[in-house]
Amino acid sequence: MRFVYWRKKLASVASDGPASSGFARVAPISRLDAVNGLTISLPGGVSITGLDAGNIELLGPILRQL
Repeated sequence: MRFVYWRKKLASVASDGPASSGFARVAPISRLDAVNGLTISLPGGVSITGLDAGNIELLGPILRQL
């Protein structure tokens, strides 16, 4: 039942033209860049780099400040 609902809903959106899904586009990075940790690029040119398991808890406070 839910599948039919979403199929109809998405079909009507697709026929209306492109719409924002709320998702961000993700692009793979080279293996060399992956060694340096996670990089998050935000709209407006802001990038947060060097995130890894040892400092990931800092991400929440950083994003709250933005």
